[in-house]
Amino acid sequence: EDAPALLASAEQSSRRAHEAGGDRLESSAPPPLDDGYDALELEAGLRAALGGGAMALNGSPTPAGVLHYQTIHALSPRKVVGVEALLRWQHPQLGLVFPQSFLSKSDFTGLILAIGPWILRTAAVQVRQWQRRQRGLRLAVNLSPPELMKKTLPDEVRAGLEESGLPPRLLQLEVPEGHVVSDLPRSLDMLHRLKALGVSLVLDRF
Repeated sequence: EDAPALLASAEQSSRRAHEAGGDRLESSAPPPLDDGYDALELEAGLRAALGGGAMALNGSPTPAGVLHYQTIHALSPRKVVGVEALLRWQHPQLGLVFPQSFLSKSDFTGLILAIGPWILRTAAVQVRQWQRRQRGLRLAVNLSPPELMKKTLPDEVRAGLEESGLPPRLLQLEVPEGHVVSDLPRSLDMLHRLKALGVSLVLDRF
C-alpha cells in the first residue's frame, strides 16, 4: 500500500531467494513469519505436532499439518490429470504457515526427513481414493535435497506405494535441479534407484 511496505517485501523476498541458493524468484506473498518469533519455540511446536501424530488430513478439528492439492491440467483433452501435494502447517497462534517460513527457521534437515515420508504416504492414500472416481489420476510430490541424500529414500517410496496401493507409474517425484547438478554422481545413483521403482522423475526449477 506504500513505498516502505513495498521495499520491506522486496528485501524479504531477496533474503529468501539468497537463503535458497540464489538464481531464483521469490514472492512477497505469503509473508514470512515475524523475525521476532522464537525459532526454537517454532521448531518445538512442529516437532510436537509430528510426535503427537497430529499431522493428518482427517485428524483433530485443527490438525497441525495439512496437505493442499494443486491440480495439474492437460490442454488436450482439457481435464485434470493429476495433483501436486503441498504441505501447510496450521499453527495454533500464527494460522496457516507455509513451509518456506517454518522450515527456514528450524532444523530443516531433521524436520523434512521426518515430514517427507508422511507427505508421500498421506497423499498417496488420498489420491488412491480419488482414483475411484477418476482412473489414472497422477500424484506429484516434491523431494528436498536432504531427502535425496538419504540412502533409504527408495525403500520409503516403495513402502508408501505398497501401503497405499498407488501404481508406481502414477507417482511423479520432483527433484531440485540445483542439487542434482551440485552432486551429479551421487544424484544420478539415487535417481536410477528411484527410476527402478517405476515412478516418473521430473527436474524442478530447471
